[in-house]
Amino acid sequence: EYSQGGKQEFFANSMISDAIIRRLQTLAESTQRLSEELKANIPDVDWRNISGFRNILVHDYSNSHSCEVQSLRF
Repeated sequence: EYSQGGKQEFFANSMISDAIIRRLQTLAESTQRLSEELKANIPDVDWRNISGFRNILVHDYSNSHSCEVQSLRF
């Protein structure tokens, strides 16, 4: 729904990009509340990388979230 316009709309429309970034942040934060046992049962997921991505989104290190989000598939 948010990304129907693809990357071009994402980078041209701050409301769209803000909404997508907020959703990604919420999703990444949710994974931090999962039990270690559950995470261990799903070894194919890079939980640490998801946590790091969340930190980039939340703390906006040098406004680098645009570069990180750009690498995602739309």
